[in-house]
Amino acid sequence: MKILLTNYHLVKYQGTEMNTLEFATALKARGHDVTVLCVLRGRPMVSEFAARGIPLVPACDWNDHELSKVERDVLWCQHFPTLHGLLIKCKRHIHYSCGKVDFYEEPPKGEWRGEYFAVSEEVAKHWNCRHPWYKPTVLPNMAPEEYFQAGRPIGELRNILVVSNHVPSELRLALLALTRDGYNVRFVGEADEPTLVTRELLDTADVVVSIGKTVVYCMAMGKPVYVYDTHGGYGYMDELSHGHYRWYNYSGRGGRYRQPHEIAKEIVEGYALATSKVGLLRWEAQVHHSINGLFTVIEGKPTYQTCAGYEQSALAEQSSVTGG
Repeated sequence: MKILLTNYHLVKYQGTEMNTLEFATALKARGHDVTVLCVLRGRPMVSEFAARGIPLVPACDWNDHELSKVERDVLWCQHFPTLHGLLIKCKRHIHYSCGKVDFYEEPPKGEWRGEYFAVSEEVAKHWNCRHPWYKPTVLPNMAPEEYFQAGRPIGELRNILVVSNHVPSELRLALLALTRDGYNVRFVGEADEPTLVTRELLDTADVVVSIGKTVVYCMAMGKPVYVYDTHGGYGYMDELSHGHYRWYNYSGRGGRYRQPHEIAKEIVEGYALATSKVGLLRWEAQVHHSINGLFTVIEGKPTYQTCAGYEQSALAEQSSVTGG
């Protein structure tokens, strides 16, 4: 299949950027012809796509680019404004909302016929309330297949990895206190050490402190993860409340804020219990967060939804042209 993925910006190591990189890589590995389109591009993400041999085309060049003449089987769109002013020939248009930011994540407007997915129940409810004619299907964050391979055995708590582009002050103070207590703490993120998050990186830690996609990676690996960031958090996840955390996309919303001493105490004293629960959380990841969910949507039979909310099950016989 010929597939076009879009994301407004492909510059930094952030959530939707990582989605696009992972989806493009996984789909290419399955033999699909993948192209990526964006408005803003820059390093390090440009280098990541180049290293994988995936064409990355800026929107300003699209209409005159030779790749724009190719009819796509699937247009997978994150950030609908990316398409403004562009002519894209496609048989299917799938829109994926990964958050609640109006400009980027808002669903298509005007005469639109396609399929609409959201990353979490929270996001789906938000856009359904704003635009009742849209009823997004939830497609949670996904982990590539390599994350489901067993990591190194769980041992004594010594190495703590913080993955965040926006470390709150109370979390930083808590981890600095643990550093003074002899624990090895590494901060990875835009303000500290901008680094591509990989399975190998996560496997260097005994526990990871993060939110969102990184939580899904850790669940898949069977790695203890302490969920906390700028929105507060849940601490170590309880498998009985996993559905609640997934509803919020493991963002920390729906949890609570903590004082530095609380965070430090919970990370250390809750570690042993957290290690006993990784098997159940790994099973949850296999059920809800496998990259196979993406393949099912892309390669499966579509269910269309128009801008008025009418559903049609028949696949369009002719190609459509999508433009802003």
